[in-house]
Amino acid sequence: MLDRPSQVRRTGSGERSFALVATLLLLTLLIAVSAQFVTQACVESASASRRHRTLLHELALDSAILRIGEQLAVPDAEALEWTRRLDQAGSARMEFTIGAVMVHVVLGDDAAKFNPILFQRPDQMSVLARKLNELAARKALRVAQVSLRPLVVDSATRAGAGLYRWFDQILVDAEPGVLFRWPEGALQEVDAPVWSDVATFWGDGRVDLRRVDADTLETALEDLQPGLARSILKARPADRSVNFLQTALIDVPAELRSAVSGRIGYDLRRYALRIETAVDSDRRQWYVVLQAEGQSARVLHRNQLTW
Repeated sequence: MLDRPSQVRRTGSGERSFALVATLLLLTLLIAVSAQFVTQACVESASASRRHRTLLHELALDSAILRIGEQLAVPDAEALEWTRRLDQAGSARMEFTIGAVMVHVVLGDDAAKFNPILFQRPDQMSVLARKLNELAARKALRVAQVSLRPLVVDSATRAGAGLYRWFDQILVDAEPGVLFRWPEGALQEVDAPVWSDVATFWGDGRVDLRRVDADTLETALEDLQPGLARSILKARPADRSVNFLQTALIDVPAELRSAVSGRIGYDLRRYALRIETAVDSDRRQWYVVLQAEGQSARVLHRNQLTW
């Protein structure tokens, strides 16, 4: 009889302990569920914010391309200043704001680069490999040895359009840093050139005499006659806006004149744009090639390089 109250007290204590444990487990479960909801909400918010920033970047890029293309097609005072900078320094820099996006642009002459489609036939692959290796050496590019991938011709390949379409067809396992240079922050120029500075995959293969340098032109012409490039560029006037193409061809040997004229041109109006768009600390980089034709311009290539 004396033991029963003690048993009742132990039973009541056990029930309270069980209730406490159950409450703690329930609280832990509620905290975990709440944390999951908060985490999911944060992820969704971050995703929505990134989608919004991506849209801002792309809209700003489209606006920048449209603006620059229109100005290059029908040059205004600003575009004429760009071309003067291209003539003098080989590139022109600009920056402007589109809404909440800061846009930095480095404009270059895409037609003043070496084009592999000049030597696109399968029997010319060894010649092309040699030329690209020579160009890499002349320009001190970071890739010292070029390895060509086998050409794949399909029904979509149009005659004269060029079988080589991108750097990964001529540079095996090339790192992005040897193709493009994108430093932190706004676009900057550095001394060491990269492949996108000296090679292009657009146009008909002709090299633009207005702004081409001697090493690039020599790469394009040395198989016809070594030293021909420097002979041609001697005729280039200080005022690059003066068309000297016919004057330059006069000194070319008659038997080579037709072949040379098929590889060179003047003021081909094809431009490469390295563009950086920045929304606060979110920066994206793009590579765009524009062709000015008459009073309009069309996009030949648009590629996002960083996300």
